[in-house]
Amino acid sequence: TLAAGFLAGAAWCLIPAFLKAKFCVNEVISTLLLNYSALLFVEYIAKHVIGDPNSYGWGVTPFIAESAELPVIVEGTRLNAGIIISLVCAALVYLLLWRTTSGYKVRAVGLNPVAAAVGGISVNRSLLLAAFISGGLSGLAGVGEVIGLHHRLIVGFSPGYGYTGMIIALLGRLHPAGVIIAAILFGGLTVGADTMSRIAGIDISLIDMIAGLIILLVIAGQLLARKVGMVWKVSST
Repeated sequence: TLAAGFLAGAAWCLIPAFLKAKFCVNEVISTLLLNYSALLFVEYIAKHVIGDPNSYGWGVTPFIAESAELPVIVEGTRLNAGIIISLVCAALVYLLLWRTTSGYKVRAVGLNPVAAAVGGISVNRSLLLAAFISGGLSGLAGVGEVIGLHHRLIVGFSPGYGYTGMIIALLGRLHPAGVIIAAILFGGLTVGADTMSRIAGIDISLIDMIAGLIILLVIAGQLLARKVGMVWKVSST
């Protein structure tokens, strides 16, 4: 199940990567548009292909086999083996990006594709590798929700985890260790928002405002650091 989810996510992500490599299509636009195609495709599958006949068209599949469920780590909670898988994936991504030649090439292309191409690095190959791995990890995240929490596919089970992942990546400075810390922070914010809404009656949209503010602060901090660095270089010369 995990392997199928990884390969499905990787295959889907290779579509915008191919368009980027072959026709220079902006990957931000292509991936955002393909999100709707993926959501509608999954909705069709869940409703009309493998849907639960007793769901009255609500877009849920029958429960998966018990042997495919991720084991619960702490009884009485929803904490399951998915957290272990995510930590292992973070460690593997770190080893790939900072301890292998292929990872170095991917980082070089991400920082400056023109300079990487001049240095003899295949930009398209690194782009496809990064898309394959990132798409596969996204597929694993979806599989973790299905087999770890809901135990069946539910249409719309994600309230926007992909966009939250972008915020977490920015806050974690694109480093696996930073991403783990940022993910724990946002997980606490999300759970706290539900509790806050039930107990204090505060609108849950406040968390979205906080997330937006975090993005603005992170971007502002990067711009400030860049300007300070430029001033330092000028003063040094």
